[in-house]
Amino acid sequence: MQKINIYSLTFLIAFLCLLFFYNVDKPKELTSQNQIIIKRENNIQSTPKPKKNTQIESSFDKSNTIIETTVFSDDPLIDKFIMMHKYRFCIKKFKIDAAKKNKIKQEMMFHENNLYCDKINKQHPEYQLKDKHWNDYVNNPPSNSYLGRLFSDNEFYKSHDYDIKRIIKEAKNISPDLFLSDQFVFMYEYMTNTNKILMDTLQSHQADYVSTIASYAQNLYACRIGADCGKNSTLMLTHCISNKNFCMDDYELLIKTKLTQGQQTDVALAYKFYETFFNIE
Repeated sequence: MQKINIYSLTFLIAFLCLLFFYNVDKPKELTSQNQIIIKRENNIQSTPKPKKNTQIESSFDKSNTIIETTVFSDDPLIDKFIMMHKYRFCIKKFKIDAAKKNKIKQEMMFHENNLYCDKINKQHPEYQLKDKHWNDYVNNPPSNSYLGRLFSDNEFYKSHDYDIKRIIKEAKNISPDLFLSDQFVFMYEYMTNTNKILMDTLQSHQADYVSTIASYAQNLYACRIGADCGKNSTLMLTHCISNKNFCMDDYELLIKTKLTQGQQTDVALAYKFYETFFNIE
């Protein structure tokens, strides 16, 4: 009985040893779930990491604001003001409610302007008009010119030490369109108070009327020295918004056909005043 137990124990140990070595040498069979996991891990390891697009990143500064090259002036601030004026209705889309009566001329004019803006976007992608929003212009870029520094943070409010001759010279050298920009018009009117002088010239002390005539005369001067005053210009589109009868393609024609004879006479007088005022050598 004792011999049988010894034989049985010996046989059991031998069997367990064989079973152990057999399992060690034999490769493990993978379940389908394990195969999927390993395959995914291999794919992750073999897939290279995407490279950073340095070209795109270089066109943005740390605040993710598009860095634009200047177009009309070497001074970024002056360039901004000209862009804001010249392409105002490409940056800020204006829609006419076609359902309302008497808006057909305005609707047609702005439809043509949208086509014009699309053309500008294709011809000059560097302007980035398509990607701009009006709110992008809230913060002013730094200025590097005398004229720009006057604009910057409304510096001309803080000092009365202006060189008006230098201001006009610089504006003429940069772009005639600058004479139509809201910022420039407001600045030189604040500096010179020309409207009060015009009251005596026009023999009228009705401030609103004199201001309107002055605006026509200033615009006419800018147009005649080369500012954009034709089809799709901000000047003509602005007049079209204010009055459907003013939806025209030429500023001089607007004055000749839409103003009364008395208004035209006053515009001519005011124009002579501004022609002398701006004719600085």
